[in-house]
Parts: sequence; C-alpha cells; structure tokens
Amino acid sequence: MILLCGMLLLVEDNAITRTALAEALRTSGQEVLEAGTAAEALALLEANPVRLVVTDFVLPDLDGLKFMDLIHQRSARMPIILISGYLSQRTGDAFLAASGKGAKFLPKPVRPSALLATVRALLNSAS
Repeated sequence: MILLCGMLLLVEDNAITRTALAEALRTSGQEVLEAGTAAEALALLEANPVRLVVTDFVLPDLDGLKFMDLIHQRSARMPIILISGYLSQRTGDAFLAASGKGAKFLPKPVRPSALLATVRALLNSAS
C-alpha cells in the first residue's frame, strides 16, 4: 500500500454523510479537514496545505461548478472529486467532461472503496 501525505478537504453539508466519508478516509491514513459549506471550505483552504478536495455538488451556499472555479482560482492544479446523489456515474462523468473542470465524479451513496481508490489515484498522479 502506498502511504500518501497531505491533507484532504471534505465538503459535505449532510453531517452524517460527511462523518462517514471522513472516517473512511482517516481509517486509510488520510488527514481530513471537514466543512459543511463552501464558505467554511474556502477558509480552510486559505489556512491549510490541502492536497485534494472532495466536495458535494449541491451545497447550501454555492453550486459545485462555481465552488470548483473558486478552488482553481486559488490553486489551478488542485485535484477535486465531485460527489452527487443527483447524477449517475455516466451523467456525472459526461457533465464534468463537458464543463472542462477536470474533476473526477462519484455518485452517492459513495462507496468508501471507490472514494479511497479515486483519492489514491489523484494524489499519486499529482506527485
């Protein structure tokens, strides 16, 4: 198993989902910051050395595409995993490809194994 360094930022407004995903990431050895809104997440991004963002597409204060734009304004090469319960894998992949955002997509409910594999792949490719 490859040991990955760096902090992840998990942005999810549903506290139960956020806690479950954060626990899965921490169990795999990741350091995780948690936010329930885009505003909280942006403050954490400013103050911490984040290597990857996992974010819900629908946040109470900002939609996922605008949020990804704000992240990339701060760090153009920041890897992002977008999660959503509103899009299938195929639709989410097509949506992100058409948007040109370069993020990866995972449908909810997110399988911890799929999240961990995607995190590892993105962090390894960014190294």
